[in-house]
Amino acid sequence: MSCEHCKGDLCVSRVPIFNHLDLEQQMQIMQLSITKHYKRNEVVFNADDVSDSLFIVNKGRVKVFSLDENGKEHLINVLNAGDYIGENSLFMNEVQQNYATTTEETSICLIRKQDVMGLLSEYPTIAIKILEEFARRLDSSQTQAKWLGTTNAKERLNKYLVGSAVQGNKRLMTTLSMPRKDLANYLGMSAETLSRGFSALEDEGIIRQLNNREIEILEVQ
Repeated sequence: MSCEHCKGDLCVSRVPIFNHLDLEQQMQIMQLSITKHYKRNEVVFNADDVSDSLFIVNKGRVKVFSLDENGKEHLINVLNAGDYIGENSLFMNEVQQNYATTTEETSICLIRKQDVMGLLSEYPTIAIKILEEFARRLDSSQTQAKWLGTTNAKERLNKYLVGSAVQGNKRLMTTLSMPRKDLANYLGMSAETLSRGFSALEDEGIIRQLNNREIEILEVQ
């Protein structure tokens, strides 16, 4: 079905490659999109699936992960409302390298490659934004590789928290974008090790845990 239901809260308005466009232009993009609804733990795509669409999470949460030869899951990313995946498929016939499943009831807007190509000719600024996002995601991947290369789990956690922090009201804050068990997987450590890392950083006066998701950074190392 077309993405009529999100007119009051356009999912494209939250996506960096489209949010610079005016409302009329965003509405034009929404007319090209298709919405799919998923229940919890449903498959969005599997590794080796051929994709020709941009996936935008309108509401809910999607877990992107890989499986090793033993079937162990390795978290790549957690997509929340406004996040997207599949930008590579806009320029090539992409074969998915990872798996994606929902972790709660989720709706996703899909925009086909052929429709995006038409938009690029009409709105060239979209191409510039896509290149900026490619650069940002490459930098994010390189940063994650550095975190995973850090043998000290506490230091790895600290780098992640500082890297995701935002300055506000004279405080440096970060809000965890995923459940802690998923964060542990993302950072390549056990849930117990992650818990000890949080406790150690708090005991050393480096962070303050306001609740299970909100963390104040007291000292940047």
